[in-house]
Amino acid sequence: MKEHPAVDVATDRAAVLLQQRPVIGLSRWINDVVHVCVRDSKLVQIVTPETSRLTTPLETVMLAVGGRWVVRTPDNRYYDGLRGDALRWDGQCFRGTDDPIPAEFVDTSTKAGGLLRVDVSVLHRASETTEVGGLAEDCFVGLTGKAPAGWGVGEPASQRWDTGEFTRFCRERAPRSTTLVVVGQPESPSVALVEIGRTQAGVRERVRIAVGSTGQPDLAALDRLASHLTDLYLVRSMIAGLEPGRADCTVDPRFTGFPVPYGLLIGPEGVADVGADRAADSPAAVVQTGRAGHRRQACWNRLVAAGEERDPQIVLEAVLRHFGLDGRIAGSSRITSPEQ
Repeated sequence: MKEHPAVDVATDRAAVLLQQRPVIGLSRWINDVVHVCVRDSKLVQIVTPETSRLTTPLETVMLAVGGRWVVRTPDNRYYDGLRGDALRWDGQCFRGTDDPIPAEFVDTSTKAGGLLRVDVSVLHRASETTEVGGLAEDCFVGLTGKAPAGWGVGEPASQRWDTGEFTRFCRERAPRSTTLVVVGQPESPSVALVEIGRTQAGVRERVRIAVGSTGQPDLAALDRLASHLTDLYLVRSMIAGLEPGRADCTVDPRFTGFPVPYGLLIGPEGVADVGADRAADSPAAVVQTGRAGHRRQACWNRLVAAGEERDPQIVLEAVLRHFGLDGRIAGSSRITSPEQ
């Protein structure tokens, strides 16, 4: 680890990367450092000035592995740009302190905008003819109106979008899991992390996509996407929501507001676990269960609706309890699907 070209400080506890760029993405080198640290049970800590931003793929990965975005203020104080903790170097790593949350973290003077986030997982049959990447393409088309522009093992994405090449790359790495970045067209700020992995039941494809918006996002597109994916795939779960912040699929090192969950799709396995009648009785604002008796009968739980006065987060928690999924939120990104 000490000889890795992306690591500036290596200790027994952490790998520290010093970055000065305005925007730090999930480059191949940073991605490699993350994998090595996870393998060796070490912390990943990226140090930047307070003027830097992270891309959403790097933010998602850092949250998932418990990494620290160490933001250095002009007067040489440090805080976590992902969580707001005040930090101090202890000789081995940056650790949280009992100091108050720095004022810089609660600054909400950033440009108005936001992100539409979707986290969806499907299960494919494992065979020599199985293709992956179609889920990602369907998400991009459904939310931006256009297919992805490219994909790669890191940012910037270096390969032109092609589901055949995407599948071939993942198949050559099997049975190892593969995580890739997929980017949208330049006129539609959008980016996704796509994870492909084998399970005992088949091939799991998970897409976590962020779509930038400077105005009111097309929330009806989420309803259509949930219905479309249910018709095409064996969906395990899907959750969608809105996050205030920037519209360019990057994040500032500050709190810009709480995410607002919009909808939760429970796949056929979850519906079968509780029964179709109980699924239809979900406490969501709007419930759509699909055709009765259909082998892919799923349940789309829209958490917001005209006249609905409950907090969407409270509704989400009630829906999760209704399906026995409370306490089973997967991953660490701000909008994440429940594990089933």
